[in-house]
Amino acid sequence: MARIKIGNIKGKDGNGIASTVITYAASENGITPPSDWQSEIPEVAQGSYLWTRTVITYTDDTTSTSYTKSYQGQNSVSVVELYGVRIDTTDSNPETCCEYTDNAVGMLPASGNNGAFNGGDWLTRYPFNQIKPCLFKNGAVVGYLNPNNFAQFEDGSTADISSGSAGDVMIEIPKFYYKIARNGKYLDVKISNALMAGFTDYAFSYKGEVKDKFYIGAYLGYKDSGGKLRSLTGKTVTSSITIGAARTAAQANGTGYEQLSFNKLTALQVLYIIMFKNLNSQAALGRGYTNNSTAYRDTGATDTKGMTYGTNAGATADDTVKFLGIEDFYGNLSQWVDGYITGGGGIKIADGNFNDTGNGYENFPNISISITGSYFKEVVGTNELAFTPKLYGASETTYFCDRTFMMTGSVFLPYFGGDRSSGASAGAFCFLCSFSASYAYVIIGARLCFCG
Repeated sequence: MARIKIGNIKGKDGNGIASTVITYAASENGITPPSDWQSEIPEVAQGSYLWTRTVITYTDDTTSTSYTKSYQGQNSVSVVELYGVRIDTTDSNPETCCEYTDNAVGMLPASGNNGAFNGGDWLTRYPFNQIKPCLFKNGAVVGYLNPNNFAQFEDGSTADISSGSAGDVMIEIPKFYYKIARNGKYLDVKISNALMAGFTDYAFSYKGEVKDKFYIGAYLGYKDSGGKLRSLTGKTVTSSITIGAARTAAQANGTGYEQLSFNKLTALQVLYIIMFKNLNSQAALGRGYTNNSTAYRDTGATDTKGMTYGTNAGATADDTVKFLGIEDFYGNLSQWVDGYITGGGGIKIADGNFNDTGNGYENFPNISISITGSYFKEVVGTNELAFTPKLYGASETTYFCDRTFMMTGSVFLPYFGGDRSSGASAGAFCFLCSFSASYAYVIIGARLCFCG
């Protein structure tokens, strides 16, 4: 199924997309598409299917039609799971500005709880309940790991997560749809297991093809003796590497391997907001390894600390943070982000064919951003540009609570998260775009991904 995007984009054979119409139908038949389509999502009986039809009309008056379906199981769980957070952009408090919407109303957010993680009401909800650690080799899952001890497979047998011969430790992220949109003074962030109007699966797109899953390194990248970027425990993280060298090292693993890209990062940030309902990730999840000026931490510090972990007080304030199995989601070492550049007063993004110049990228020319070394209060807030910082005027305890440095006068490439000495400026939204492609700095490394 082709991904849905809003705006002036290229469609079939280079034609533009004139319109996109999404309709729904309920049916007991899971093979033949139904005929009674409607604009609103209908009630679906247990044992039946919710069908979604997407009709794209191109500027040459041709059309394409695609279908997806979801099964309503015998477990009283709604076939459509729609969860949202509405952010009041005028409220500077990073927690009270967030309000649950849709099926999330009344649910409890997750909390790092100073080392005793509380998943709130989210651990049994899609897609959180399907995110899994695994050993991954040559583009395929070797076996799924024990989420509470990555050195074991699910059955308790020993897993080789350090030598590299058995594969890399990756986190499997199943496809979901999301929507990031402004509505007056509000910014709406929503996820769903079904395609709905205004939603996209762009995070799961790679070179124009939507995948059912993507895989992200459980650890910060380590460049092995063969020149490959790896995701293994007990390794010294690799830094002082250009974004191009990191890309080459990731791609050396084979077809479909890349380093962290902007559309994948967007998916993770969306999941963070839904799960924690708080823009201050260091307060809600944990400080991360962000207050050490002497040494980077080797990978594997959280192997036995579950899928999500963080601390925020006392002697444990410098603990490594972990989010959905991803160690050092922020902190320890910043991470290059591919598929995004600024330059010439605008922003360019891509879902594949990454390069240092933005050649072949989709251009957003009317985005004017220039923020130098400041905490930011507003983001662009679209499906495509997501949480790109837009306006400064915040602090470490207000609005998004993270630092940015956005330059657009020439070609600049981004890095994310913050490093071992970033302190309060690090976090889930720390995004800086201020270095050229030739830059290799000790605070920046990379993270392996498999895009498909």
